[in-house]
Amino acid sequence: MKIWQNNFFNLLFLKVSPFQITIIFFEVIIILILTIFISFIILKTKKNASTLKKDLLNDEISIQYIDNEIENINQNNEIINDETEDVFIKNLAKIRYKKSFTAKLILADNEVKNNYNIIKNYILMHLGIKCKMSFNFETFSLNKKQLIKLRINGKTLVMYIALDPNIFIDTKYHGVDASDKMKYINVPFLYKLNGNRKIKYAKELIDMLHLEKSAKFDSDYKIDFETDTIDNLINKKLIKVKKFN
Repeated sequence: MKIWQNNFFNLLFLKVSPFQITIIFFEVIIILILTIFISFIILKTKKNASTLKKDLLNDEISIQYIDNEIENINQNNEIINDETEDVFIKNLAKIRYKKSFTAKLILADNEVKNNYNIIKNYILMHLGIKCKMSFNFETFSLNKKQLIKLRINGKTLVMYIALDPNIFIDTKYHGVDASDKMKYINVPFLYKLNGNRKIKYAKELIDMLHLEKSAKFDSDYKIDFETDTIDNLINKKLIKVKKFN
């Protein structure tokens, strides 16, 4: 047996030159390196596929909703920032929905809709008032002078009115001075319309504009907002959609 082994090794090294042995050595090393690299890539791919599958499954079960309605509150619990947007994560991509005032009314709860109807009716009881709906507001004017703007900040109906905020400091009319923003320069006093008491006070604020009331106005007038879907509101251009990473 020992003699056979000696003959085998002798035969191997006699028939293969040192150069060929070097080539074979390097080929083996390259094959080992490639094998390790390919194994690493396969393991990493499987890990990423597992993570992606988990994320897609979570997304399919429940689209994560991020309420990104920016509604800053000061010490008096009043809104001081009115920029509102909804952000959704859907299919691993972020989608930002910017809702118009009309869309927010349609999607709002019954309390907001009722408060809107009450205040709008009360405003329109006065002679000469014109209203105009824009993407963000509904504006009420007299002889082209802005008197009131209505909008929804977050989930709260608010009123911007042409009254000096400084005269309401330390009064029951807890509002916010919005005069630092150009779009509210003519209607600088911001007042939240949530709750029966706030609606009552809002009417008192409107009376301070000293407008002439109409005796013939139909006080039972009601604006109905039928429930609609996000997709329909997007198609109607009442909601703007923006995708981002």
